[in-house]
Amino acid sequence: MKLLDGDPDNLFYLDVFTDIAIETKQFEVAINRLTAQTAHNPRNQVLVLNLANVLIKDKQYARATILLKDFLLIKPNNMMAYDLLSDAYLAGHQPLEMHQVKAEVFALLAAYPRAIDELQSAYNFAGDKQLEKQRIRARIEQFRDAQEKLRTL
Repeated sequence: MKLLDGDPDNLFYLDVFTDIAIETKQFEVAINRLTAQTAHNPRNQVLVLNLANVLIKDKQYARATILLKDFLLIKPNNMMAYDLLSDAYLAGHQPLEMHQVKAEVFALLAAYPRAIDELQSAYNFAGDKQLEKQRIRARIEQFRDAQEKLRTL
C-alpha cells in the first residue's frame, strides 16, 4: 500500500494491490481506487480489467458487464475482457448472454464449430425473445460463412 500511495499511477502496483484486495475481500477499497484511476484513463486495459474483476468478485455483475461491454467496443479482440464478461454473465445467472460471449471468443479463435455450438446453446435460453432468436440465427449464418471461407483458403 505504501508503494502505491507513493506512486498511485503505477499500474504494476495497482495490479498487485487489486489482487491483494480481492484475496482479503477488501472489494470496496479496490473499487474506489480503481474507479478513481479509471475516470482519468477510461481506456486503460489494466485499470478496466482489474476494476471489472473486482466488481465481479463483489457481485456487482451489472456494473461489471456495462464496463466490459464499453471496453470491448474500443478493444473488440480483447480475450481477457471477453473471459471476464463471460464470468460476469455466468455468476449473474444470465446463460443466454454467457453463451453468446463464449461464441464470440471461439469466433475470434476461428473455432467456428464451437462458436456455433455456443450460439445454439444460447438459442435454447432465448425463450420467447424472438428478436434475440433472430440475432442468434443471423450470427450462426455469419459463422458458417466464415467457416466456409476458412475452408477454401
